[in-house]
Formats: sequence, structure tokens, C-alpha cells
Amino acid sequence: MPKPKILFLSGQEIFNELDKKRYFETSSSSVHTQYAFILKVNEQYTENQLEQIKNILNATDLNISPSLIFSPRLGTKSSWSSKCEDIFRNIGLKSIDRIERLKVFAGNENALKSAKENIFDRMTESAFEDFESVKEIFSITPRKKLQIFNIHTDPQLLENLNNELSLALKFSDQPGKQIYPFPMIHYSMGLNQLLKTLWNMCCLRIMITLQ
Repeated sequence: MPKPKILFLSGQEIFNELDKKRYFETSSSSVHTQYAFILKVNEQYTENQLEQIKNILNATDLNISPSLIFSPRLGTKSSWSSKCEDIFRNIGLKSIDRIERLKVFAGNENALKSAKENIFDRMTESAFEDFESVKEIFSITPRKKLQIFNIHTDPQLLENLNNELSLALKFSDQPGKQIYPFPMIHYSMGLNQLLKTLWNMCCLRIMITLQ
């Protein structure tokens, strides 16, 4: 019998009861939120290693059938994943090629809608409906063709790109005032805000690569 290549494990609850009410504005019994883990293993993997992996991750066998799953954005690798893989290698678990942590949700339609609106981060995450689809995050995808946008010929184009690519740019809401796509850099900015501003400025070169 061939050894498994992709494993799923269940983790701990993501939110406590208070946070559930804050994010979902509903009874905590109507929504279930939980971390899960997806692991890609190689030929060195053995069943005896599974308990050790569970203990490290504080995980159990998969025990949820979610309707919505958030993973790190396709084509990216989270910092959590890099640190976890370092730990595995340092203790001699060389059978784990990749691992990522997922956020899984099970609940009614309103609860899932709240998760997408209040929790999902389009800049860093991808959304799926089942575990089988999540396996895509470990696939190698070819680079997408470079597309060129002339933001000077279509005033609405920049705003559309901001929404589609989640660039998080700020536009002036004053009527009649020219939209300036690059946020102003001010001496009072904190480091995180400054880095985010510089990142947005780099993203909005005329040549934009779609992720």
C-alpha cells in the first residue's frame, strides 16, 4: 500500500467565545472555528512519526468537515511554515517536505459570510471550500504572464486594480480633487506604516505583475 503524500490534522480552536461573538455577531454554537494542518510528506515518512508530529503541533486526527478554509495565499509560504519546518529538521523529522496551518470554518451561511468579511485577508490568504482543493497550495504553478496597465488613460482603472489586487491604497474622497495613488510619507509614521507605504508605492509601478 503506498504511503500517504498529503496529510491533514486538526488543531485547536481559533477563537474563544468572546471573539466569536465579536467577529460573527451570533451565537457561538452556530459556528465552529478551528486550526488545521496540511503536511506534504516524502518517502521517509512512517506511521510511527505521526504521534510525534501530533504532539509538536498539539494536533489530533482530522475531525471537522468545513465549509470554508483559509490558507496562505497561493504561491506563497508563510513564516509560520518556515519556522515549523526548521523545528522538524532540527529534531530529525526529515520526512516533512512542507507544512502549512489552515483556518477552517463550519457554520451557517451568515457565519461563513462574516468570516469572509471580518477575518479573510485577501492580500495574504486564499479561500477554499474543502480539503481536497487546499492541496493546490503545494502545487508548483508557472509564473503568470506580465500584464501592463496604463493608469494615466483610464482614471477608474487604478481604483479597480486596487480592489482586485487588494493593494490597500487610500484615495481622496474630496470631490474635484485629483486622485493621488501614492500615500504621502510623513515624519510621524511608525515603521510598519512606513514599510506598508513604500510597499504600495512599489506595487503601483505602471508595470504590475498579477499574483
